[in-house]
Amino acid sequence: MTSYILDTNVFIDAQNRYYGFDTAPGFWDWLQQQFEDHMACSIEQVHEEISKRDDALNAWITHTKCKKVFHPVDRESLDVYLQLIKQVQGLLDTHGAQRRKVPLHRYTDDAIKEFRDPSNADAFVIAYAKVHNLTVVTLETADSLRRSRVKIPDACHLIEVPCVPTFQFVKECHLHLVRPEDERTQGPFQAMLFDD
Repeated sequence: MTSYILDTNVFIDAQNRYYGFDTAPGFWDWLQQQFEDHMACSIEQVHEEISKRDDALNAWITHTKCKKVFHPVDRESLDVYLQLIKQVQGLLDTHGAQRRKVPLHRYTDDAIKEFRDPSNADAFVIAYAKVHNLTVVTLETADSLRRSRVKIPDACHLIEVPCVPTFQFVKECHLHLVRPEDERTQGPFQAMLFDD
């Protein structure tokens, strides 16, 4: 059975776009259950990025049991993190995109600096996933031509870490948003789990 590690944008985008706390509280109950069942986790660096926000998401991670699912990056993961950073730095575009003959990611110096910045959780998420055999969940999509930013799926590909979008994650973990029978004509949606 697959276990997952969530990137910061999964939490933020869920709250801001699809599963707001006021309109889809069942999603957050379901996500909490995924954490408790050890189907999903994240790392302290993601927690730190979320805790900089002054919103309902920060309150949720602060006042629920979720804090325990943000794992510290262990020594093995830190070693993989350093290897990943070296690989990405090896893809510095020193000759300009037009001179490239091979369709290989070549990043600008600024893109590499952003990726290796210790306050950026992305590389830590990928390294932790590699060491602990997890699948990365992110909203980012691969973009083999983008030079200005190292995208998570592209970096995952570099070190052979599986990566899926958020909606594939919720489908694979069987999230079904339905109304309870007594509230079919009114009331909020709730998350219910069904075995397929």
